[in-house]
Amino acid sequence: AYLLDRQLPDGGFALSGQTADPDITAMALQALAPYQEDAATAEAIRRGLEWLSGQQTENGDFVSWGDPNAESTAQVLIALCSLGLDPETDARFIRNGRTLRDGLLSYRTAEGLFRHTAEGIEDLMATEQAILALQALDRLRAGQGRLYDLRDIPPGIVIIVIRKRKRVCTK
Repeated sequence: AYLLDRQLPDGGFALSGQTADPDITAMALQALAPYQEDAATAEAIRRGLEWLSGQQTENGDFVSWGDPNAESTAQVLIALCSLGLDPETDARFIRNGRTLRDGLLSYRTAEGLFRHTAEGIEDLMATEQAILALQALDRLRAGQGRLYDLRDIPPGIVIIVIRKRKRVCTK
């Protein structure tokens, strides 16, 4: 209900104020995804997707805070996957034959890392969010749950997190 009350008249969501942002809109849609059976939520999602579709560039990516960037593109890709929509086949998110995935991969470096902007240097946050987005797409195609819904992982599986070259194991 809190999120639904924050949706702007144009269908987007803002961090603050009245100017919608693709990054924030995509994150709001990810949060609403588990509740899409509710009519009011479904309508908010429809409006959010319509707004996002209108913001996609001809390169398949998204602009946030004045710059086309990998992170906003990644968040939109995660949002679509969270809603059960394939970002490579949903016509609302294909521009000039370029998909969201194409837009995201345009920020990839030869070393496999990602840049925040097309001309920028390798960026840890861009790389982390790009990996999450590609994982969301893999999970969608494998029929698994949403990226942040890991109930399909059997109990006792060890998840290995790598931070600053140290391995941390958690259960």
